[in-house]
Amino acid sequence: MTLPLRAVEWFNVFTLATFSTVLFLVAMYTVATMSFFEVSTVCLNTSAILHNYQVYRLFTYGAFHSSTFHLVINVLFLASVGRTVEGKLGTWYLLNVVLVFSIMCAFIQMLLEYVISFVYPPVLDNCLPGFSGILFGILVLALGVTKGKNHNVFGLFTIPKMLYPWLLLAVSYAMSYWEFSVTANLAGLIIGYAYMHDFLNIVKLSPNMILVLEHSELCFWMSALPGFVYYPKNALMPLSGLSRRLRRTKSSHSQRKASLSLSLLCSETSPSHDTTPDVNQASETPLFLEAPDKVEGQPNQSDDGAGSTGEIIHV
Repeated sequence: MTLPLRAVEWFNVFTLATFSTVLFLVAMYTVATMSFFEVSTVCLNTSAILHNYQVYRLFTYGAFHSSTFHLVINVLFLASVGRTVEGKLGTWYLLNVVLVFSIMCAFIQMLLEYVISFVYPPVLDNCLPGFSGILFGILVLALGVTKGKNHNVFGLFTIPKMLYPWLLLAVSYAMSYWEFSVTANLAGLIIGYAYMHDFLNIVKLSPNMILVLEHSELCFWMSALPGFVYYPKNALMPLSGLSRRLRRTKSSHSQRKASLSLSLLCSETSPSHDTTPDVNQASETPLFLEAPDKVEGQPNQSDDGAGSTGEIIHV
């Protein structure tokens, strides 16, 4: 197969959210290179955010890149991991992930730089643009939705999936000379694992909300676009070890509570062991007693209508 055909085939399998994000990143880089503004005014700068209150940097840093090489690497990376997550979990799911990760990664990155500043204060003045931190978070989700325990590294060798993100983190550290931010990539890994371990459910779109968005009149046009992927009804993020232990613990606690309540209910409804009558005595004791017509030393109550002869007395 020739190279142009391979390129066409590669672009044909693009999903909507992934392809739209790639176009957005290329467009923003084009705007920046046309000298409309400097990347240093929109990058993530902890000192500028904390001291000059330039909060807009939390939303703009991921849309711009410092060089063409940086942009190309991130676009190729996004084309791989973005299609994997979107193909498994749908277009709206990936859009939500990109939005949440872009903001959360900025906060984690600022926190890491603030801690490092106690040892190396100039780190607060770093200008860090780029989408790489968000991509590392998406990579964690992509490895979570794929089957198998090993991952093929560029067709050269295989390693366990859990080690692959950390291998790329080491590679990004080696390539930090070309302005790849190690703190941004580490922040992305932290957010990705926190998202997969259900620590960010408060900002995660629920399956019901995704289904509402997919079939709403406001967003129905989006479902008709090529490359749109519906959220599968049976899509469940693979549970990590921590999530399995937590849910197993909750299940065991609920089972214990249910068994305890059942035992208490049985103990309340059943008679105690001491008051249980003997079977032989119970068979000899009549269930009903006939009241005598007249008890000595007591007037007959049938005269004033308060009682009657032959009244059944329950024992």
